Amino acid sequence: MGEIAEALGEYRQADRWYTESAHAPPFGGALGIRSLKYPRLKPGGSKTHQKVWLAFDRYYFTGSLSAYTRLAWDRFEAAAPGRKKVFWAEQTINAAGILLRKGLDEPWAYRVRGLVFAYGNDTDRAIKDLKTAGRRLARLERPDGRIEATLGHLYLEKKNAIQALPHLQAAVDLQPASAGAWRDLGLALIMGKQQEAAEQALNRSLELDADSATSWYNRGLLHLHAQRYDQALRDLGEAARLAPGNREVIELLQRARALRRAHTPAPRPDGS
Repeated sequence: MGEIAEALGEYRQADRWYTESAHAPPFGGALGIRSLKYPRLKPGGSKTHQKVWLAFDRYYFTGSLSAYTRLAWDRFEAAAPGRKKVFWAEQTINAAGILLRKGLDEPWAYRVRGLVFAYGNDTDRAIKDLKTAGRRLARLERPDGRIEATLGHLYLEKKNAIQALPHLQAAVDLQPASAGAWRDLGLALIMGKQQEAAEQALNRSLELDADSATSWYNRGLLHLHAQRYDQALRDLGEAARLAPGNREVIELLQRARALRRAHTPAPRPDGS
């Protein structure tokens, strides 16, 4: 009954039903159970916050599954890499999957599940969920920059610049202050042999995040291909400083030095 009331937007009535469920035998009043009000997965004001009961402050017991999914997602986002993040990733995937089977909060459930799949390098399932979420949110006139940026990044990992480009262009339009989206757009444009546009994207990425070794490396590579050796050495040197143990950066820097020497005219006998 609580789920029905919540789906109809009757949030107070849903809270009453969920409270009755939490206090019903045989588990009502059990130790280790606590309740809290939490935002639902679907964005809304404070009036849409719903009660959810947790066992041992982590497992869903009863109440709003939408609120629990949001809580699991928020804790996943906040957790450092490690066992805790893996735990909340699993909880988010499981809770979002139940919401989807029930037909509840579908665009947002696809979104968080897809983003967790992307974090876990489950690329194909991530793309499927995020494309579904993106289409449905676009129909609701709620385009999502993070979805677009993640889809673009996933397609880049599959070496598919053609598929990546429209998503990354949408991402920087929606989130113009996202250094990561500009960085990935620059790489996609390099792969698409759009050198001038790629340089502009990488310039913007470095304006937003000057500590990105990847952006310095990619712009250095761009300069190297254009035979701008001094600029390539500068950018690759910065990449090497930021990522001192990166073999790929070191090898390209050595190659740039060799090319610069090869293209530097030898001094004349008279010293001129």
